Amino acid sequence: MEKYRAYLFNYREANLHILIAILFGLFLDGAGMAFKFLFMPYILYLMLSRKEENVPGLIIMLSYGNILTVFAGFVCVYFSLSRLSKIKELGYFNLWLTLILMLPVYLIILVMRLQSDGFIGGFQSLEHYIVFWFLIYGVLNSDIVTRRMLNFTVFPFVILLVLSTANVIPNDSIKILFRMTGLVELVIILMAFKYFRREIDFSNSIYIRLSILCYLPVRLFYFSSYKFTALLGLLVALYFVFKKEDFLQVYPQILSEKLKRKANYIVAFPIIFTVLTLLLTPTLVYSFEGVDLENYYGGESSVFQVILGKLFVDRGVLWLSALDTISNQGSFFPSVDIINIKLNLLLSKIGSIEEISFGAHNIILELCRTEGILFGAILSVIYLGQIRLLIKNVADNHPTVNIYRFALVGVGIAVFTTGMYTISLNVAFIYMFLTGALSNSKDEVLVESNAPQVVINAVGLVKKTKFKRANKSSL
Repeated sequence: MEKYRAYLFNYREANLHILIAILFGLFLDGAGMAFKFLFMPYILYLMLSRKEENVPGLIIMLSYGNILTVFAGFVCVYFSLSRLSKIKELGYFNLWLTLILMLPVYLIILVMRLQSDGFIGGFQSLEHYIVFWFLIYGVLNSDIVTRRMLNFTVFPFVILLVLSTANVIPNDSIKILFRMTGLVELVIILMAFKYFRREIDFSNSIYIRLSILCYLPVRLFYFSSYKFTALLGLLVALYFVFKKEDFLQVYPQILSEKLKRKANYIVAFPIIFTVLTLLLTPTLVYSFEGVDLENYYGGESSVFQVILGKLFVDRGVLWLSALDTISNQGSFFPSVDIINIKLNLLLSKIGSIEEISFGAHNIILELCRTEGILFGAILSVIYLGQIRLLIKNVADNHPTVNIYRFALVGVGIAVFTTGMYTISLNVAFIYMFLTGALSNSKDEVLVESNAPQVVINAVGLVKKTKFKRANKSSL
């Protein structure tokens, strides 16, 4: 047993960090800036000590969307500077250099915004840039993103999802964490789907079993809260996991080529989808303007009508308004003053125009609005390029970890197309960190072999097992 002790997951330590993070949200997140400064050394410790037990608590701490998340972004910059050789070795130097070259521009904007908008307003101007450093941090720490850590991390967020869905969480800071449960929810849905199809076995993972048992009854009872972006993310993920032979990697050489094609298709999808929506909205918006967009499943309109109404009346009008605002008032580089979208209600049919403060709900349009056309386009390419790498890294990796990859792909593509929250301070760390890590990491390689491999299950016990292609995969 001593031989494998270094590989055991310390659940007591991981639970301690989760407890600290939850207590912070309950009592200190809204208590003032001074308390957040006091926690900066703790964030520094969690990030620089590079232990997988730290990750679940770190995810929660950096999901309240406050100054600690921005601070963590600068820690990532510092962390990367001492690991340039590894960045070059992994093939991420161009990405790192691009972000570094952008940094002076944002520091100048920060200084100017601090003078005009104060401390909070100044650092908020870095939001959509600083979160991309979490990709680099994930790439450099891919070795601590393991199956046992991922499976353990899911459970507290499923509990949070259950409580939030049932509307029994009174604390506003804890409610903020609900935004990040979309990724966890998709993971659980895919796990359950593959389990009921007898393609995976999670008998060794108590946390996944508990997560499914807690989640499924609540989601069935509150299914009406499952909305447009979530449905799109589910469809994208199912596009990759539906076929059993592909999921279990029965034909690895064929799969590798197929993944390359699918990666190109899925990365092109949000761009094509956005362009078509922009072109069709002026014609179709009036056909669906009477549809109740709030009631997906119980109203007079069909689900199909609600989805089309949501697309053309809601998103289409907003995207056209954002595009018009960028064309008329946008800048090439990031600017001190971020332009608000001039929303033309029903495409000027009633001539009512209103300026809105919320974003474009489309990542490329939002980044071009807030970061300038050049930087917005570059950051959008980085975002989609990382999703492409994530898909290609599925080959020869463990199917049950690939569920997390496909969930990230589903959420990433859906939100890029119809939302923004993966680049917000609340959700960016869990999404960007895991995307960076799982686009670079190698899990247990699935080879047909009689030699047993050592696997540590979710309760920290060492167990000998075998992996074979085309057989049920174990968590």
